[in-house]
Amino acid sequence: MIEESDVRYVLDAIREVHVFMVYLPTTYTREDLMFFKEFVVKVTKAAKSPALEFDGVAQPNGVVITAQEDWNDYEWRRKNRTNWLESEEKRLKPKDGEESQSF
Repeated sequence: MIEESDVRYVLDAIREVHVFMVYLPTTYTREDLMFFKEFVVKVTKAAKSPALEFDGVAQPNGVVITAQEDWNDYEWRRKNRTNWLESEEKRLKPKDGEESQSF
């Protein structure tokens, strides 16, 4: 599973939390995710040292496991911008026999 996943590290500097993001392919089921979660929890509890340590001090950390695709809102807006503009123009265009008002 881990070989097929995309693992990323993120530091939330405001909350001072280290987060490991594990993105599995969307073909994995909920049961697969639960198995992986239980595995990570068991390994973390069985470890004799903290997962992250800096100058001898254990650092707060977490693991996020998902099999959903990343949603890139910017890309979606860019691709659909033309469709939205055209639909707004049609919506705001005065119908036959109506006058438009401008300010």
